[in-house]
Amino acid sequence: MQDNMNPTIMRLLGLIAISIVIMYHHKLISPTDIKQAVLNQNLFMANVEIIDNNNSYDTEMRSILPTSDIKGDNSAIFRHLHTVNEPFDPELVTPLFWTVPRSGTSSIKSILTKCLDLSIASSNDKARTLKMVEGDLVNVVETSYFTDITVNHKRPASVFTLFRHPVERMVSDYYQEHATTGNLMEYATNPKYHVDNWMTRMLANVHQGQPVTDKDFQYAKTVLHDKVLVLFLDAMDESVERLLTYFDWYGRIMPDEESPGGIRGKSGIKGLSCLNNFKHSYHQDKNSHPVPEPDSEEWLALKKLNEYDINLYWYAKELFHNQQRDMFAQSQNW
Repeated sequence: MQDNMNPTIMRLLGLIAISIVIMYHHKLISPTDIKQAVLNQNLFMANVEIIDNNNSYDTEMRSILPTSDIKGDNSAIFRHLHTVNEPFDPELVTPLFWTVPRSGTSSIKSILTKCLDLSIASSNDKARTLKMVEGDLVNVVETSYFTDITVNHKRPASVFTLFRHPVERMVSDYYQEHATTGNLMEYATNPKYHVDNWMTRMLANVHQGQPVTDKDFQYAKTVLHDKVLVLFLDAMDESVERLLTYFDWYGRIMPDEESPGGIRGKSGIKGLSCLNNFKHSYHQDKNSHPVPEPDSEEWLALKKLNEYDINLYWYAKELFHNQQRDMFAQSQNW
């Protein structure tokens, strides 16, 4: 990729590197600052990978869609989502867990139900879910397709989701659902086995069979930036801490010594031990199938299939390490 990179971008990255070295030499920045600078440069490089393939839209790919440009159905959906940097009020807003397939969401659901004693309604039965939400009979709604549920009940939804690298997610889907139908390369090249750019499609309300556009990607980034608490499977400890802090759920965890027989008297693991068990349960099983090397034919085929989702993943990483970390700075020492 670097061989074909715009010379201006190369010079800019070189100047950034020189500046970092000079500031470190004069003790103006710490090793932690350098680590964050390298992370930000990697995020920038990840976005450049698509930009260099189509220089005609380089400006748009780096930006988000202004809310004034959000039209039609997406405008109604956007208005019904709680803004992530505003205080959460359980009396006015419904937590909504946007479940992305093969992203470790079962661990989060186990924490919510078994460790925090929260009730979850699935939007698979939309009519029943709406009645339960409006009657305050559930604490959380979980769905993979949140566009309908958000505009059909009175209270706005406060969305949170768990990210996993899109290629790893698709590899997991292959081994869990399609391993008997052919090899991984056949899965990657046959559209009947997968949906490309799944997360971008869901956020931008783009149906399967329709092409995902640059504007759809911009809108998806806008939704993440303004409306979604982003969590990461590969940063599970910090993600769960943020989740419990944001929704003020720490008070639902009983100390181990005060919860005989399990959380709130139920059988099973108790209190904080329950929380720690499920935070790490996914990682104990994640290597149950092989993952192709990043430069392999299979990896590159899946990467090409999910260019928008991969850029969205790195944008979410940027939110996680910067803007959304700042949201918790006053109450948590991350």
